Parts: sequence; structure tokens; C-alpha cells
Amino acid sequence: MSPDTQQAVTLYEGGLSPEAIAEQLDKTVEQIRLVLSSSSIVYRNKLKAGSETFSEGEARLAKEVMTGLLIDDSTPHLRYRAAKYILDEKTNKKKLPTINLNLSLIADQMKKAKRAIELSKSQSTTMVDVEPAASK
Repeated sequence: MSPDTQQAVTLYEGGLSPEAIAEQLDKTVEQIRLVLSSSSIVYRNKLKAGSETFSEGEARLAKEVMTGLLIDDSTPHLRYRAAKYILDEKTNKKKLPTINLNLSLIADQMKKAKRAIELSKSQSTTMVDVEPAASK
């Protein structure tokens, strides 16, 4: 685990929010959440419990949609998938993948991607009308 990743995990498990960690380490919140999801058991457990992802109202609405899919006769393949998802959730068979991520590497890749986007935006092509030369 890289020093940046270890620092992010330590700060999170010490009580700081991903937003506060991102500000303190001068990273984006997305970078911090990505690293925490792969490196912090505490963060993954909160993701599983739903406390780090959706509000109570949002989670209730999502459950209502999934339940609605269970009784929709027009889409049997969705009924199966919804039922399987709900059963997996109830039996804790849904597991988040664990991947070893390096915060510094992620930050570098995101900076490169942002630079590439900015460069592509700044390079504009102009259209030039080319008229055939009139023969004399």
C-alpha cells in the first residue's frame, strides 16, 4: 500500500470524511472514495450497510423499484435479476471487489486525463471553404 493510500485509510478510519480527506491531501473526492473502497475494510463495510452511499429515502425508493420489478409480468428476465439481487442482498452474497489501488497513481492518471481533455478542447479545427479554381 502506498504512503498516500495508507494516509487516506488512516484518516478515514480515524473519523474524517472522504471530503475532508480529499481536501487535506489535495485530491478529488472520487479518488479518495476509489482508494478507500479498495483499501479500507471500514469503508467497505459502510458501503455494504449503505451508510456511505444513499440517504434513507433514496434507498427506500430503490427498494420499491426493485420490488416493482418482481411483479412486472412483461419483463421476466428483469424479474429474475431483481429477485436474485434482493436475495443476494438479504443473504450478504453481494461482495464488493477488492483491488489494490495506489492513490498517487490514480491522481497522476486523472491529471493526465484532465490535461488531455483540456488540450482537446483548446485545439479547435477551423473549416475552410475551398472553391474549385475557375478555369479561364
